[in-house]
Amino acid sequence: LMPLPISVAQVVIDQSAQTVTRTRYGAATKSAMGAWLPGATTTVTITGQMQPLDDRTRQLLPEGVRLRARYVMHTTADVRGATPTATGTPVAGDLITWQGRTYQVYQDRDWNGQGSYTRCILADASAEP
Repeated sequence: LMPLPISVAQVVIDQSAQTVTRTRYGAATKSAMGAWLPGATTTVTITGQMQPLDDRTRQLLPEGVRLRARYVMHTTADVRGATPTATGTPVAGDLITWQGRTYQVYQDRDWNGQGSYTRCILADASAEP
């Protein structure tokens, strides 16, 4: 029998991971008045390792996000920050709900090539930007 390929990230992250809920918006559409409307949502349960955001990382964030940023999450699940599309239609970043609070995925770094995980910054979604 051949051993299954297991990455170090899967072992390390999964050992300390907690269950969170990921809500993802579909592509936005324009209303008749020209305003962007968020797309339909899908919600799934994923696991992620949560860490408080350190001061050094906080200082690298834009001022509007800096005050709302709370955690760094490492996960082997698919998580996405807000992105524009080729047509200019905005796609909202994922929302992560953990311990009764909802956080906006501000930034994600796909490090799958370096260990099969994603690192993202979570900003308090209930606070004003």
